[in-house]
Amino acid sequence: MYRRVQLLEKELIPELTPDGLSRAVTVPIATNADSLATWLLPALSPLMHSHALEINLIVDDETRTLNRLRSGEAVVAISTEATPLHGCTASPLGTMNYLCVCTPEFKQRYFPNGLNSETVSRAPAVVFDRFDDMHTQFVSERFNLPTVGWRSHMVRSSEAFVKMAKLGVAYCLIPKLQIEEELAEGTLIDLCPGDGVYRHLFLHHFSNQSGVLANMTEACRHYAGEALT
Repeated sequence: MYRRVQLLEKELIPELTPDGLSRAVTVPIATNADSLATWLLPALSPLMHSHALEINLIVDDETRTLNRLRSGEAVVAISTEATPLHGCTASPLGTMNYLCVCTPEFKQRYFPNGLNSETVSRAPAVVFDRFDDMHTQFVSERFNLPTVGWRSHMVRSSEAFVKMAKLGVAYCLIPKLQIEEELAEGTLIDLCPGDGVYRHLFLHHFSNQSGVLANMTEACRHYAGEALT
């Protein structure tokens, strides 16, 4: 809460001081890595051009970003949680569509006859960190595999997910929005057509916003509404 008051005070500086435009407003945003790698920066860039902003991007899993708003580390959070905190609003952003992908060569090596419990347990996958349960749920629900016992690399970078998949060293769940070119070219292929993972995203922010914060949340809602499904 102190961070919010401090930010709101700084928003008034340009109106109260002649040199206010040179004083930057720091805006801490808790975001998941996939939003950062796809739609978030384009959404924020117009405001970064028109306002003296210092954006502090706090990257965490989308199931835990709301904790950053709760603790006061962030004033805005992108989360899969639909229920807002007290005094806050949760605005729907859209749905991130994840596809299970790999290279044609990887598929031929590990999944020549398709995905099943045996082949999935042997093929190396990629997860974001030890809290990332998306791939775990994907394989356990579809192939009745335990939550442990299958191979996985741990990489805290959305861009590295794409790189590892394109290098043919792993298969993984990647936002369709992030790999449309690779899918069109055929360098990456969808292993489970019609059976992706869908994550609904919400923008959590303080209610009754004004100034920079209101402009920023509106920009995020607008851009995400066009980029996401």
